[in-house]
Amino acid sequence: MTLKDGVFGKAEYRNAGESIKARTWAAIEYLKRKELEDKEEILAATSSNFGKAGAYLGRGTPENKVYRFFKSEKAEEELSDQVRKIRDYGDQVKFEKFPGSICPAAAEDEEFKEEYGGVSRQKPIAVARTWEGTDDKAVNFDQYRHIGNPLANYLTTGEEIIQQIQDTGEDLNCFVCSLGTSGSFLGTALRLRRFNEEIKLVAAIPKNDQHEEDNHY
Repeated sequence: MTLKDGVFGKAEYRNAGESIKARTWAAIEYLKRKELEDKEEILAATSSNFGKAGAYLGRGTPENKVYRFFKSEKAEEELSDQVRKIRDYGDQVKFEKFPGSICPAAAEDEEFKEEYGGVSRQKPIAVARTWEGTDDKAVNFDQYRHIGNPLANYLTTGEEIIQQIQDTGEDLNCFVCSLGTSGSFLGTALRLRRFNEEIKLVAAIPKNDQHEEDNHY
């Protein structure tokens, strides 16, 4: 969509499940397709968008398939409309809630960091990973580590931006993206940089530690 002359924005709400995270979810699901054959639960740490997209894409799956989302109590409070949309997908959706900030990636206290060997991730992410390791019927869609996150945006978001800008006849010389898991920025930025080596890439870090400081891509 056009914001002003020469400045364009991507309308995230036009994606499946109202989130660009649907692209990440679909990519991880495709790359894990064989692993999913004998799994009964899909796990994911999320503030809301990734879970909402996953629940949307999972409509019509067998009733015995459970979507278990690990999130913070603060996300439940401050993103209540988004959480309600996830709950609307039915009894297949389960929540595990933890204290702390909205973003699962934001570290909270020294006690927790010591418990998990000094890693700077909040509890929802660590618990989802531990859960997968102890339950052979569960698979973790780990958007913070899985290559499907940046890959989805390299193959789709970046390519779309190039095509859409070319359709307008404008030059593509700057890309601005806020950081969450960093996958949207990294995947898209890499594709755009290969299209135009001189492009300026701007990563906007939200306030209150709403981002992943030590991404793994």
